[in-house]
Amino acid sequence: MNTFDQFDSRRDIEELFFNSRLYGEKESIASVESFIRGSFDLAMVKSNPKRKVFRLVNAAGRELYLKLFAPQKFPFNIIRNYAAKEYKIAKGLEKGSVPIIEYLLWGKGKNSCSFCISEGVRNAVPARKFFFRGHLENNLQEQEFFKNSLVGIIRSLHEKHFLHPDFHTGNMIFCPDEKRMLLLDPWGIRETFFLPGKAKLSLCTVWMELKDFLSDDAVLDQMITSGLCRKKMEALALLDKASKVYTKRSLSRRAKLHRRILAGHYRFSTVKNEEDSKYIWRHNFWYAEPEKFEIDQNWEKQDYIDGKEAEKDFLHSFDHPAEEKLAVLMIRKNDGTGVLYYMENPCKKFLSGRGGGGIP
Repeated sequence: MNTFDQFDSRRDIEELFFNSRLYGEKESIASVESFIRGSFDLAMVKSNPKRKVFRLVNAAGRELYLKLFAPQKFPFNIIRNYAAKEYKIAKGLEKGSVPIIEYLLWGKGKNSCSFCISEGVRNAVPARKFFFRGHLENNLQEQEFFKNSLVGIIRSLHEKHFLHPDFHTGNMIFCPDEKRMLLLDPWGIRETFFLPGKAKLSLCTVWMELKDFLSDDAVLDQMITSGLCRKKMEALALLDKASKVYTKRSLSRRAKLHRRILAGHYRFSTVKNEEDSKYIWRHNFWYAEPEKFEIDQNWEKQDYIDGKEAEKDFLHSFDHPAEEKLAVLMIRKNDGTGVLYYMENPCKKFLSGRGGGGIP
């Protein structure tokens, strides 16, 4: 069986599954075993030094997701079990009637990798993509579906006193067939009766992420409808506090995010090296890379004698996604000069006008 770094094939998954001790309901384990024994296509969804996520799809269209956790060094390999804990959290949320994807089982392989397997949802859309697609297409119905679903999931977490430390659109999917939102990654969610203020703030993060693309009134209405606040003044106070906390956290992470953007190692950009230049292409609002790596004639071009100034303006455009123009491409030339290409912000007609939301 391949190590974590080399793990990337269907055979690896088969060996991992059939040579691991599995935990979960018998029916779920049997269902996954039948799936693995059959034919399925495999694609890697996410990969970093700590975990990998794979999508498995069979001929009938059923999807499973396998999250593989890297082995841990002693003594953490004894006292920590990420797969077991994530499975336990997911099942606790499920029992608490919080909308979440269905976790089927967890296991630990002989190569010391632990893993979870969850059920996919057919036709599900990443929540962030659903939100911005509705804005770009001026689809008021989709926007309403998103807001109602978001309020519903926040209300369910709040009523059960759950604190979510990483609540953002990247950890949710929208199910068009059921018109509801589901949580994807339950890691770190815990029930707390003694930190109601902190729990409320944790649920405001998603509004901070999207605040430049929603009006103040829309956010305040959702805060009240979700049960976080009873009156508008109370909602205003919570919104102000959440904004300060979010801004402080974003600033503390900004240098690291900037490095990743410029390196093309993160979800915000793709780097392509040419003979005499380095091209950094901006991803769209739901972090998908451009369909074509071509310069559009409608883009506005700006030349820089100092490439560092071009870099500064390029990163500024990421920090302030609500501005009139977005820097979509930066070219850093070997002679030290730079070029930026700007496009009109496709979502500008929906912006609240406050500006400066920052990198989520």
